[in-house]
Amino acid sequence: MKDLMIVILITVAFVAVIGFIVKLYMDKLTADGKIVKREGKFFEAEHIFTVTGIDYNSVEQSLKSLNLRECGISETYFGNGGRPETLLKSSGGWNALIKFENEANGQYVYNFSIPVYSTHNGNAMGIIKMNMLLTSVEKMFLGLDPNTIVETKKKNYKYQK
Repeated sequence: MKDLMIVILITVAFVAVIGFIVKLYMDKLTADGKIVKREGKFFEAEHIFTVTGIDYNSVEQSLKSLNLRECGISETYFGNGGRPETLLKSSGGWNALIKFENEANGQYVYNFSIPVYSTHNGNAMGIIKMNMLLTSVEKMFLGLDPNTIVETKKKNYKYQK
């Protein structure tokens, strides 16, 4: 019984230390502007960016200047299948998609989503890197057009790997 209590105490202490280290890491990423605090399942939403006068070629060039590897992106496919969209494949089992939706009167609408992600015990894997990528994309659009309108919409679908 005494041995069991020691094992339980060591396990609880270990989990607490890991939790503390993760919190410090998240606080540093937030302070450095690499992530922002988001709703728990932000990766299950569509993030809509409406910009003025920014065509897909400009978005593509800006994406090429981002440090996507830092966000866990290992492969990037521009003009995916001839369509005005960019597929961003991570090495962590998730993919992101930025696609041009429409243009009207100089207003260009782009959609960022994470249509594929892996789970373990019901939890999405790679959330920190997903947040880093979304934060980078938000900053990119705001850098292209400081008056960018950002909307978040719940997806009507969910793909999981």
